[in-house]
Amino acid sequence: MPTQSTRLESLAITIEANKGELEKQEIETNALDVLVNQICAIALEYKEIEARKVKSIVTSAAPYVHMPDTLFESVLSFAAAQHLVNVVEGKIRTGARTRDYFYKNISVIPDFKILG
Repeated sequence: MPTQSTRLESLAITIEANKGELEKQEIETNALDVLVNQICAIALEYKEIEARKVKSIVTSAAPYVHMPDTLFESVLSFAAAQHLVNVVEGKIRTGARTRDYFYKNISVIPDFKILG
């Protein structure tokens, strides 16, 4: 059940949106933490998948559409070095830490506590 403050915040946002006064939203491109998270998620889903297929999946999303191959390869090498995934003959597989890392980082939005 929404609280009174949640309702008021929603109302204020609606009023600002109707007046066209919300701040412009910028899409962050090539967020590397999100990329590692997605590589792990795909590895968990497919168990084994071609690295080029993973890059194709990732670059179908607007924030990664212009990601250079070298950046993807660097991030994939980093993930492999951290045992988040295994890369063998161009195929990505789950690593020793894939599941644990993914579930501990399923949200890349930092947690915060509201005091009061």
